[in-house]
Amino acid sequence: MLRSLSKFTYVEPASTQETLTLLTAHPKAVIKAGGTDLLIRMRREELDHDLVVNLRRVPGIRGVTLCREAGLAIGSYTTIDELAANHSVSAWNAVADAADLMATPQVRNLATVGGNVCNRSPVADVAASLVAYEAMASVESPGGQELVPVEEWVKGPPRVPFILKEIRLPPLQSRTVGSFLKSTRTRGDGLAIVSCALVLTVHENAFRCARVRIVFGGVAPFLIRARRVEDALASGEIKEESIERACALVEKDIRPIDDFRASAEYRVHLARVLLRRCWSRAVECLGLVTVGQASRLS
Repeated sequence: MLRSLSKFTYVEPASTQETLTLLTAHPKAVIKAGGTDLLIRMRREELDHDLVVNLRRVPGIRGVTLCREAGLAIGSYTTIDELAANHSVSAWNAVADAADLMATPQVRNLATVGGNVCNRSPVADVAASLVAYEAMASVESPGGQELVPVEEWVKGPPRVPFILKEIRLPPLQSRTVGSFLKSTRTRGDGLAIVSCALVLTVHENAFRCARVRIVFGGVAPFLIRARRVEDALASGEIKEESIERACALVEKDIRPIDDFRASAEYRVHLARVLLRRCWSRAVECLGLVTVGQASRLS
């Protein structure tokens, strides 16, 4: 049930240092970026807060920067809509896919990349794709700046005051492609029942998998790497038998729940379907199979 908001103080700091000072002085403070999830949680009285800190005036945390040596840097305050519209992001296919598929246009216009990462949602679309690409979070706290793997970050941000400044995607390796897909209850529903992000790298001179990272959403309390599935596909040939063997291991990697949206059994089924389709899209994009062959994998 949604209720009226409780009283709180609202501030808009003009720097990261001012932000950290406020967060240190107010342990119950909450950060507002896009606010799409924050407002709902506030109305549900899920937060015990006395201060809302809006980051909109903090410089240097918005926008996308492409650097050939360093990869892609995404400011934490960059909206999902800005991410989807940026041509530099398109090479990181899974991130572009996730941004396009996330929620509704109205939400994408407000929601931020940093919020998607920090909310720890088990169905965070963009965060799942970032984990698949081994993205790093650039974090500033009173103790200084550090880089933290997004894979660790989505399981629980630190308790010390911090500000997530940007997400850094490493440069793409040769013959690397990604894919992101999700299944929802109804057409147009922005919330996934299950999602899958896959990043595949193949050997230069052979139709064999050199490296693969697979991330599932909606199948555990947080985003989860499918490590057994990855191991089954690593160094294997790019063929239908490989992905079918890997799909048989999906249930060992995930911990789906039964709820009003879907049963655990159905979530396992969806995870396998999405894995096949992500794999199919990736190998087709690399030109390793024909369209007809790829369709049999979906």
